[in-house]
Amino acid sequence: MLSAYPSIRTDLTFLELGDKLPNDFFQVPAFERYIRHILFNEIGPTLQHYAHIEQAAWEQFGRAVIDRFKNPFLAHRWHAIALQYTTKMKMRVFPLIAPWYSFQGKPPVGLAIGVAAYLLVIREAASGRLVIQDDLQPKLSQYINGLKSTHDLLSDKDIWELSFADYPEFSNLVQELVEFIEANSIGQAIEKYLKINAQ
Repeated sequence: MLSAYPSIRTDLTFLELGDKLPNDFFQVPAFERYIRHILFNEIGPTLQHYAHIEQAAWEQFGRAVIDRFKNPFLAHRWHAIALQYTTKMKMRVFPLIAPWYSFQGKPPVGLAIGVAAYLLVIREAASGRLVIQDDLQPKLSQYINGLKSTHDLLSDKDIWELSFADYPEFSNLVQELVEFIEANSIGQAIEKYLKINAQ
């Protein structure tokens, strides 16, 4: 489940930084704050509750992951990391939702920000403004027209093998975030929604 982190981080980077190196991500304070939030406030606690991994273990792993991607000598570009992007989201990120809701009553705002950013990235790919290799792109393209069918996309079991129709608060938040990011920026979304979540 901790492998969700690179996939979500890729969403934010494409939207704000383009195809740069991993350590460039951490030059943006809001991005580092966001990654620390999803690792230590969402993914880690989910692992502890659902998979019974001790807090000290997932915290140590989370810190090691951050240190690795801060390494200035890691020359792995985001475009390469985004290879088969939808499959990675499907395998690494979306399986966190049900375990989260097994012990939390509100949607995971950090994961929702990541999914909203992912949807905006695949729309860029569908329009031809961004080129990524994603075998599921033809299936996704039917939903990408203005992202007016976010709920339908997130409920398509042919893509995800699960339906977010069971988690309407999550898909509603993702739609809200898509609209906010389009009107503002991913950085502003992080600042606003993480602050709301902390209240």
